[in-house]
Amino acid sequence: MDSISRSSYANRRGETIIKCAAPWSRMPPEVWAEEVYRLPNGGRFKWDFAPYTRAMYQSMFDRRVIETSYAIFSRGLKSTVILLAIGYTIDQRPRRILYMMPTTGQVEKFSKDNLCGELLDTTPSLNPYGSKGNRRITSNTILHKAFPGGLITMFGANAPGELRRAKGSFLVIDEKDAIQQEEGDEGDQVQIFWKRGSEYPDTIRVSASYPSLRGHSRIINDLENSDWNEWHVTCVRCGGEPFVMHRKMLRYDKGKPEAARLECPRCGEFLTDADRYAMAHKQGFDNWKPRNEFRGRRGFHANSMLWPHPVDYMKYPAGYLGQL
Repeated sequence: MDSISRSSYANRRGETIIKCAAPWSRMPPEVWAEEVYRLPNGGRFKWDFAPYTRAMYQSMFDRRVIETSYAIFSRGLKSTVILLAIGYTIDQRPRRILYMMPTTGQVEKFSKDNLCGELLDTTPSLNPYGSKGNRRITSNTILHKAFPGGLITMFGANAPGELRRAKGSFLVIDEKDAIQQEEGDEGDQVQIFWKRGSEYPDTIRVSASYPSLRGHSRIINDLENSDWNEWHVTCVRCGGEPFVMHRKMLRYDKGKPEAARLECPRCGEFLTDADRYAMAHKQGFDNWKPRNEFRGRRGFHANSMLWPHPVDYMKYPAGYLGQL
């Protein structure tokens, strides 16, 4: 019955209640990718593996950006970057996610192999929403999955009628150049899809594709309307003005790809594949340089000279340059 003790207890209980009801401290997106996400082999993802991907990822969460576009070489990790953003959204900032690919068959394969196989089933905090969940959520299907505070619904562009009642604030179009550019009774699929997020003030819009023929490429048109960023490197031999590596700089004698080298446009030195790799992946995270002024749309364009994956040097003595 001591008044001092009662007062102390009341204060302590008040502090506990305030702490329990404190605002959720969200983890930064780039930290979540390395600390929470797990690869299919159980290992951690590291931005160091492909430094050019970090700015691509961060752009989706930049409030100044209306739309982000990726025109990236095949196997260039653009799909991984999008998966990381979806995982972060489910775990840290729940919202309604809409994801579209050219056909329903493609998006079903994405749901099974990528969304579940490379994200929901591999990352412990996301396991309840994938095939590893302890109980089946009856509202969940291959193309629709719910989670606390949001959902992800997936569409094929060949079935535009499915978009009629959909809405979301995180919209993704993958393999955009494979979507046929024709208008049916429903109108253009891409424009219909973008309108699904028009009622939200903070909608994230993302387009990704391996570029098709110039003049017929939706993703290149997106780049032309963006600031069009390209990854610049500095020659490890001369240290001259940064440049964009391109396959037109590849040099080898006819019939001898095992001796392939990259010619530096600054000093003319012939660079090995080890030099190419060091220039692409060992010079920091901030080597994107825009062609155009930023006006709300951010674009990233990269060719296969940024190839980050291992190469069998027994088969290709010149490394990826010989493979290319």
